[in-house]
Amino acid sequence: PDNGKLEKSIYVIGTSVMRGVFLALADLLLPGSDKASMTGTIGRCWGRAEIQKGNLKLLYQDFRYELLEQPDKVGLNTYQCHNNKVVKEGSEFLPKAYQVWEEVFHHENHWPDVIFFGVGFENYKKDVVLYDFASHTLEFVKRLPPAWNGTLIISDGQFSGSLSGLGDIQRYTTYRSDIRSLLDTMDDPRVRWMDGMGLSKEMRMYTEVGPSRVAGSAHFHSKCRNRAYSPDGKTDGGHMMMYCSNITEVTAQMLLGHALGPKEAFQEQVQKSRSHNIGLRKQLETCTACPAKLMPIHLIPYPEKECYSGPLHPQKKETYTEPVKECPESCLKREADRSFPSQSDMVYVRECPYD
Repeated sequence: PDNGKLEKSIYVIGTSVMRGVFLALADLLLPGSDKASMTGTIGRCWGRAEIQKGNLKLLYQDFRYELLEQPDKVGLNTYQCHNNKVVKEGSEFLPKAYQVWEEVFHHENHWPDVIFFGVGFENYKKDVVLYDFASHTLEFVKRLPPAWNGTLIISDGQFSGSLSGLGDIQRYTTYRSDIRSLLDTMDDPRVRWMDGMGLSKEMRMYTEVGPSRVAGSAHFHSKCRNRAYSPDGKTDGGHMMMYCSNITEVTAQMLLGHALGPKEAFQEQVQKSRSHNIGLRKQLETCTACPAKLMPIHLIPYPEKECYSGPLHPQKKETYTEPVKECPESCLKREADRSFPSQSDMVYVRECPYD
C-alpha cells in the first residue's frame, strides 16, 4: 500500500460468503451508535455497499462468479434458470465484470489499497462452477494498472463453511499445489491467494448455523443472538459486534494489516495527521445500491447509489428491483446442464435460448 496516503480503502468483491468479511470490517470500524441498524442496511446487499468513517473506506460489490460465461459464450441470446426461476438474462456477465473492475481503478487518486476478490476456482467440483482461469482470474490481474501498488488477495470457493472440516490430506495437498501453480502463472508480486481450504477447516466450528451443524451453511457469518443495542450504543454484556464470526474477523484483520502497512510507519502517519488536524470524516458516510432480491442477478458498473451521512439507516425501499421471472416450460423440459446443492435444496441449472 501507499503508506504516505492518508485515506485507506479495502474493497471486497465476491459472493455473500465474502460479504461476511465486509461485515466484519464494518463491525471493527464502527462504534455501536453507528451500527444499530447494520443488519438491515448492509447486512444483505446483493449489489453495492460503501461505508466510510474517518480515513477508512470499505466497499462491497456482489459478484457471482458462478455466472461468468466462457469467452466463446459471451453475447449469446440466452437466459439461465436455477430450478424454476430465471436468475440471469443474456450472456453479458463477463463483460460487465470487466467493466466493474475498470470502474474500481477509474480514479487514480482513489485506488483501493487492498482488494479481496472472489474467483470460481474449486479444485474438486469442476462440474458445478465452469471456471476458466484465463478469463475469470488472469484477465482481471492483467487489467491491474501497472502503477497500482496495492494488494490483490484472491479467495476461492474453498473459503466456505459448508466445506469446513471435509476432505483429506491428499486433496488439501493438491489444492495448495494448484494455487501455487496459478500464482506462478500470474507472476505478479501484488497478488496473494488465500488458503481457503486450510482456513475453513481450522475454523470449522464457527459456521452460520453453529457447532451442531458444522457443514450446514456456506456462510461463516451470522447475527449475534440476544445482543440487543441500547439507545446509547452499548450492548448487554458489553458485546459490541453485530455479526459473530471468528473466521471473517480473522480475515478482516488480515486485510486491515495489508491496507495500513507496517505498524511503525502507520503510527507515525497517524501522529502527523493529528498534529496537522487533517479533517477526518467524523460522521459515517454510507452509499448503497442494493436490489430487493438476489434474483434476477445483476452486475452493474457505476450503479446509481443512495448516499447519506450519520448512523446506518433501517432497511427501506431498495435502490432498484425487478420482478423474478418464472422459468419457461420449454426450458424446464430440457435436461439440466448441471446441478449443485444449496442450503435449501438441489439446484438444477439450465441455459436456454430465447424462442
